[in-house]
Amino acid sequence: YAADETGIALGQAMRTLVIGPAGQNVQHKQQDVEREIVTVLETICADGTYLRPTVIFKVGPNGYMDTELALKWLEDFNDQTKEKNDLPRVLVLDGHASHTGRAFLDRAEELGIHVVSYPPHTTHALQGLDVVVFASLKRHWQAVHDARERETGLPIQKEDFILLYSAAHTATLTPQIITEAFRKTGLYPVNRGAVSAEQMAPSTESARYAAFPADLASPVKAVLAAN
Repeated sequence: YAADETGIALGQAMRTLVIGPAGQNVQHKQQDVEREIVTVLETICADGTYLRPTVIFKVGPNGYMDTELALKWLEDFNDQTKEKNDLPRVLVLDGHASHTGRAFLDRAEELGIHVVSYPPHTTHALQGLDVVVFASLKRHWQAVHDARERETGLPIQKEDFILLYSAAHTATLTPQIITEAFRKTGLYPVNRGAVSAEQMAPSTESARYAAFPADLASPVKAVLAAN
């Protein structure tokens, strides 16, 4: 299994202007928007299936996964997967503190869940949800979101989110795209060559010096000269 969070813009449009000649397909849409982000945690399995998502609405200053929510999510993960088969469950996560703490890892061990973290600075290439799934998910969400606002003329509220998001979720998470997320990142089937050395290479400097429009003060010149 692999799990990851993404932010979905609720996007309560206050005013929309569509600018362009009448009758033409290409129009420019300009919105005055208050954008609240809803956090969604998706979980996929290498057999092409998925679990029901966890949705976190912002309450007060926090709308993200924390240690308490992570433990509740782990129990839900266990409830959804424990009867599937007798094989050990491997759960691959990023290194966020909410699911690398002692309480989370101890509880996972008690439940027979093997938690594996991606190495630091590798999720851009190894995390299948990021690499394959989430871009498609957000395109589907935007289509559902825009269609609903055109139909009703009203901004989408929190109470509408679950029903509307489920349509985007179901349209995106097909067996084909889920298995592709594991295949493309080399997680399953295991393929050490799926990710190139260039993808894992550290960032390099393209230039050491900037072009300054004015003469530099002497202390700055001294620092640059020393380097």
